[in-house]
Order: sequence, then C-alpha cells, then structure tokens
Amino acid sequence: MRNMRKNKCCRNGFTLVELIIVVVILSIAALMAVPMFSGAADMQVRSAANRIAADLDYAKGLAITHQSRYCVIFDEADESYEIRVTWVRLIVVRRHLC
Repeated sequence: MRNMRKNKCCRNGFTLVELIIVVVILSIAALMAVPMFSGAADMQVRSAANRIAADLDYAKGLAITHQSRYCVIFDEADESYEIRVTWVRLIVVRRHLC
C-alpha cells in the first residue's frame, strides 16, 4: 500500500508514449502545412500569368475591332506592362505585375 501511494504522488511528468504521440501529431500537422505555404506562391504566379494572358487576349480583340495594330510593352524597371496602339502613344491598359 505504501508503495502505491508513493507512485501516485510522484507522477508529475509525461510518459514516453505520451511524448511520442505528441511528436507524431505535430509532425503530421507540419507535413500538411508545408505544401500550403509553397502552394500560395505558386497560385500567385499562376494568377499573374492568367491576368497577362487575359490582357493579351484583350489587346488582340482591340486590334480586330479597330482594325489597327496594338502592342504590349513590358517595363521591367517599373514591373508593369501596357497596351498601346502602334500609330498613337495612347495607353489603353497599364498594370503592375506584382
């Protein structure tokens, strides 16, 4: 009886099994979170590419509608691009890439 009482009052820590279970749960959570962070950057690049493709299609539609030439000019320094009529320096669309 005395031995049982001694074990009950001195048990303040965690067992090895409990610690291993916690480490396994945290590892699984970390493995699920890592692809989410890398996927966000991928989605941002895809979104920018879709927007540029839509604007290129818009420029093509302008050229067909107005029967004139349009060009898309990319400005690396400003990280933007614009759609222009080739015979006039008219800015139709100007978007920042970021």
